[in-house]
Amino acid sequence: MKKKTIKKVKKLTKKELIKKLTKENKIMWSKIGRAKNNGMCCLCNKNKAQNTHHWFVNAARSLPLRFKELNGLPLCYGCHIHVIHKDASVINAIELLNIATRIFKMQKNKLLSKLYCLHSNEGHEYNFDDLVQDNKVLKERMKELGL
Repeated sequence: MKKKTIKKVKKLTKKELIKKLTKENKIMWSKIGRAKNNGMCCLCNKNKAQNTHHWFVNAARSLPLRFKELNGLPLCYGCHIHVIHKDASVINAIELLNIATRIFKMQKNKLLSKLYCLHSNEGHEYNFDDLVQDNKVLKERMKELGL
């Protein structure tokens, strides 16, 4: 008779759990973003999207927007590195807004209003509960998209 081995489940500290959820959220957010525009780069429309770019506010500057679907645009490696990050003057904020309105099928004022509300949630500090909520929303969206 074989002995059953019981795996001990290590209880994560809050810091470890935050790190795990952040990594999980980043992966899901990127997959959801790359699924937009039929999986193609939204700038050149030629190459398969391999990256998701924070177009409204970058991840470091706005935790509330870090994992929001509306803040991600699908880009190929070339456009992400050589157009967006290397020479930002090639594409300006207005062009990104026009691309985003096409990708998300929303009017400009509605899209900006929604993003601004998420970004400037005054009096509210992005916390652990928000991270968990983002994780749930991303998991639901992954299921919807069949990813």
